[in-house]
Amino acid sequence: MLENLGRKHQLWVAMALNIGVPPHFAEDLVQEMYLRLYKYVKDESKIYYKDTGSINRFYVWTILKNMWTSVKVYKSKKGILYLDDISQHSSDFLYITNQVMYDEREVETIEAHDRLFDKVIKCVDSWDYWYDKKLFGLYYLSDMSMRDIANKTNISLTSIFNSCKNYKTKIKNEVLEDWEDFKNGDFDKI
Repeated sequence: MLENLGRKHQLWVAMALNIGVPPHFAEDLVQEMYLRLYKYVKDESKIYYKDTGSINRFYVWTILKNMWTSVKVYKSKKGILYLDDISQHSSDFLYITNQVMYDEREVETIEAHDRLFDKVIKCVDSWDYWYDKKLFGLYYLSDMSMRDIANKTNISLTSIFNSCKNYKTKIKNEVLEDWEDFKNGDFDKI
């Protein structure tokens, strides 16, 4: 299977580029596609047309498209730093060569956002009950839904919903003025 896929390597790279994958990442994505097919496709007939026996290009394109979509979603949630973007100028320091330069206003916005987030965390830490702190962390600081929390903790969904609604109200009361300053761009007041 991998030999047949490898024969059309340039086609898969061209497909990746056509999907919108940057040229420096297309080769890597195709290599990952090979690994994924090798690892997860147990029945090799899945990737071949039944009548001609040739590789199903649409199947490969779909895998590449799904993998690229996953990368974009992950990248939007977490910053990805590619090794191609880093060059080592000395033994002690690494410099990012393709980094986007931020203007002063963007830096102020990021710093103000961090200060606002710290105030929310301080508000949560000041709560009396460990249950509230833990539930807040599970819902707002992780990727768990209320239903997931209810299933894993055996706490009723209604109780979780009401608690999270109360947490939101407590935090709004505590940091509403700072939030308004943030929205208005008065970062020095936060």
